[in-house]
Amino acid sequence: ARRVENLLSYSEDFGNAYWSKTNVTVVSNDTTAPNGTSTADKLMETSATGNHTIGKDRGSALGNIEPLISAYVKAGERTKVRLQGPDTSSKLDVDLSNGTIIGSAGGGVEQYAITPQGDGWYWITSYIPNANGSGRYFFITILDDSGNDSYAGDPTKGLYIWGAQMEDTTGQTNTSPSSYVSTGV
Repeated sequence: ARRVENLLSYSEDFGNAYWSKTNVTVVSNDTTAPNGTSTADKLMETSATGNHTIGKDRGSALGNIEPLISAYVKAGERTKVRLQGPDTSSKLDVDLSNGTIIGSAGGGVEQYAITPQGDGWYWITSYIPNANGSGRYFFITILDDSGNDSYAGDPTKGLYIWGAQMEDTTGQTNTSPSSYVSTGV
């Protein structure tokens, strides 16, 4: 078994300033997380037109890694979400009403999974080998009802997020999703 280390901080606290927010607000500890604690946050749109995103650019400090990214996501008033990373062009769009992929693009996403966790939660994972030094990004983007990433937001709509993770799988023969490792609430 490989050793799992989460390279993201505040993995259960999206309200923390560590996370970059674009046209979204965070309601902290708004619902029950997959582990049974009241630590899942609600990601809410603002009324701005554009992308409605939360994320982290880890910068060049990570070097040339082969990252596996994952997050737990649950539908709220919005039912479609994008998990983006570990490079800027790799995107996996998911319909949270039925746990299906509605689109993917770029970066050579080689392995992904959408695993039901109960109570409407899904664990979404994405792996891209040979990220060539660009494996440093993690973004969650709310999509509108048509699956668009850029739109006029509605501040009464959002979805639930918890447990962000980025693992370095460089040199590992097993790049399947492993277990979640908390880095703080």
